[in-house]
Amino acid sequence: MSINLNRFNRVNRKKIFNRIERTQKAAIPQAPKRPPLLHPQLDISALTDIFLSKFSASSSTFQSIDCLSLVPQLVLQYAEKHSANKTLVTNLHSILTLDETPLDWPETLSLSPPPATGNEAIGLSYATTAIAETGSLVLTSSEKNPTTVNFLTDHHIIILNEQDIVPNIESMWERLSLSAGNMPRAVNIITGPSRTADIEQTIQLGAHGPRSLHLLLLTQR
Repeated sequence: MSINLNRFNRVNRKKIFNRIERTQKAAIPQAPKRPPLLHPQLDISALTDIFLSKFSASSSTFQSIDCLSLVPQLVLQYAEKHSANKTLVTNLHSILTLDETPLDWPETLSLSPPPATGNEAIGLSYATTAIAETGSLVLTSSEKNPTTVNFLTDHHIIILNEQDIVPNIESMWERLSLSAGNMPRAVNIITGPSRTADIEQTIQLGAHGPRSLHLLLLTQR
């Protein structure tokens, strides 16, 4: 006995569609509603202290400054303290100005423009914002803030304006107001220097990026 497979498939397909049409909408399970997001209740007036506490816990260091003119000398002091090669890669010259006059960089510091090549010891960037809940710095890529500086130097120094600290990551995305029209090519969320515990279960810093992270916090006090 031969079977007409085409007719057989058409009949069964019709039966399936008829069964679907007879199905009551109420019988179709509804997608569960997403519960509201729960955030730790952070004291907004203490965001800076909360952020710095979390930031320090990630093996990072910081200094508070009240003027950008201090940056060149602080970068030099950091290099000397860590016995680092005094080679610096940055593209913040247009930002680090004082009354439209470029800052005076020490002659002992060798400055080079991005992209970073991996031969520079120190990278200098600025954070677009910071997340108090996790102690994270958020860097968006741009001509003045290329992503290579975040990963290819031994030491990373980041400038952050105290006013740019937000409570949580949702507030950060809202602050950046990212959309398809103006989203940067990269958003890097950095929590402490890079690390791994793959080697004998011992934390090793500098596994896939800078082995030290230092913050220059520009305060409004």
